[in-house]
Amino acid sequence: MENKAIKKILLIADTFFPEKNSAALMLHTLAKYIYSEKIELIVVTPHENHKNKIIFLNEKYTHLKFYCPYLKSNNLALRTYGEFLLSKFFIRSTKLYKNYFKDISLIISYSPTIFFGPYIKYLKKEFNIKKSYLILRDIFPQWIIDLNILNKNNPIYFLFKYYEKILYRNSSRIGVQSENNKKYFETSIYKSNVEYLPNWYQNDIVIEKYNLFNKINYKYKIIYTGKLSFAQSLKNFQFFIDLIINIPETCFIYVGDNFKQIKTNENVFSFNSVSQEQLQYLLSESDLGIVNLDKRHTTHNVPGKSLNYLAKGLPIIASLNTNNDFIDIINFNKIGYATSKELFEHEDIISEIEKIFKNYNEYSMNAKNFIKQYHSVKGAFDKIRKI
Repeated sequence: MENKAIKKILLIADTFFPEKNSAALMLHTLAKYIYSEKIELIVVTPHENHKNKIIFLNEKYTHLKFYCPYLKSNNLALRTYGEFLLSKFFIRSTKLYKNYFKDISLIISYSPTIFFGPYIKYLKKEFNIKKSYLILRDIFPQWIIDLNILNKNNPIYFLFKYYEKILYRNSSRIGVQSENNKKYFETSIYKSNVEYLPNWYQNDIVIEKYNLFNKINYKYKIIYTGKLSFAQSLKNFQFFIDLIINIPETCFIYVGDNFKQIKTNENVFSFNSVSQEQLQYLLSESDLGIVNLDKRHTTHNVPGKSLNYLAKGLPIIASLNTNNDFIDIINFNKIGYATSKELFEHEDIISEIEKIFKNYNEYSMNAKNFIKQYHSVKGAFDKIRKI
């Protein structure tokens, strides 16, 4: 499809700015860039209020928030049921707002979740939309099998695989976040539709000064942002914290929903989640970012937080799963240090951190340049629009 043929895009996701996660930030950045290209944009996301909402944003795109229950439930079974209902509720709401869906040239969907397949199928048939691009980040349900959260003999696994196939079947092109993730599709009928689409970042969020660090007077601030959940071992993470706090003039800062689970002391600080604007300020006041993935993953994840760190000039220390191609990328480009070992098990981790601090200006500049060169929103959308 030529660029001139793209007049109107529909972006479907289960999160969007100002929610406090890297996916919401990435999608908001993409939405603003699409508008800057003078392409009409409709964004559709779920929310739990009982009434649908239509928001006309300053960026001149329209955001439709469709009611869907249980998505924010703390009960995992209820939350899964809410995702299962996504397409049903979205189709019902779309029928009430059909005018917004006329003359769409391209559907862009974001996964996770895997449950948008039936909705995309409906849209393509009802509104005669020919092209759809899937931005596939976490490969689900494979990662919950890797982490032994679910057994392949469980009937729920077969339900997940069914919806995964519907999603892929209704996607004209599938963009994965790692070259190695293309291997997941090597024996699949969708192999020819899969391409590498790196995550992107555009550092244009207004920074809101925040006094969270006012009483933290250390030369070096090492920070971790986001949730610690299935994908991160809290026990191993705490072991790592206990190691790095022995580095002179250094403190560790955690900002996220699990802040009560981190053991604090005079140079370990833990805070609840903050807004994206406040987070950008906290990162600008920090020196080193931490990325940690469960080593049982067989697919490859490039955590969105890593781009957030790098864009602010923070080198990263990353513990990733074996054969994750982001390990070589980090080490080769000298934007930090990465390993497939658990960080607390790595005998040289302290010296690697001290090496970064010793050559900090070089690593920091490398980080900023790396984002500009390889992870721009322009580069991502140029690839998407070629579908």
